[in-house]
Amino acid sequence: IMPKPQKSHKAKTAIISMSVVICLLVCSTVYFMLEMFQGNRAIDELNETITEWEDNYQQLYEKYIDAKKDSDYWYKQYKYLYDYYY
Repeated sequence: IMPKPQKSHKAKTAIISMSVVICLLVCSTVYFMLEMFQGNRAIDELNETITEWEDNYQQLYEKYIDAKKDSDYWYKQYKYLYDYYY
């Protein structure tokens, strides 16, 4: 019976090194995909925050306009009364 031919040491080393390279490529691809996903999620969170700030700004501006209108109204009323009595 003839002995089974053994793979050479160089062939084993080449297979192991190719396996390591493939593993590194897969891991780095998954890592960058996760980074992109987290980056997109961070961008979405920033967009939500900006939208929320814009809404808050709009509400504050509307309150400012209302307060200015009230202020102008009462200024005219007091001015009229002051001019009338003094």
